[in-house]
Amino acid sequence: MIPLDSSKWEQLRHAYGSASDIPDLLRDVIRTPYENGGAWFDLWSALCHQGDIYPASVAAVPHIIAGGLEAKDGILATGFISLPVSIEESRMKRPEQIRPDDIESDYRKAILQLRDLCDLVTSRSTTPSLRQAIQFAGQVLRVRHGAPLPSQKEGDDLGELFLAGDKRAEHLLSPD
Repeated sequence: MIPLDSSKWEQLRHAYGSASDIPDLLRDVIRTPYENGGAWFDLWSALCHQGDIYPASVAAVPHIIAGGLEAKDGILATGFISLPVSIEESRMKRPEQIRPDDIESDYRKAILQLRDLCDLVTSRSTTPSLRQAIQFAGQVLRVRHGAPLPSQKEGDDLGELFLAGDKRAEHLLSPD
């Protein structure tokens, strides 16, 4: 995971240019994990703009999911689930759109943790919008069944293993 204080963010791109603003936006949503508001709007706009994603989108997902997992009790902001899922949906539709090899491993690990985040949120109080985000996550991850990750070997069925909660899916994260 790219540290939030790394100068690498300046080199990454999002919808409006340099992603140098993304670390501060991520800090804002992680610091106030129960608020839906301005920082989430700015993240959505920059990272998943009209369905397009960017290198900064992939780099931000591990931070978003980790922030959701680290949040204490309370009703989590919907963006912790819906933004990573929307980024993954866009990546699956147009896998050639982005392949940042140096951050892809962290991204894949984070997407596998999305199930843990959905389980955590479900075990707490939820809202209709959170329940809808969790349903959306399930739909996207089921569709993923036919859209293997670039490093997936033929015959490996990451989608089925992931949805079944099978720990064998973790072997697909190791480099070839």
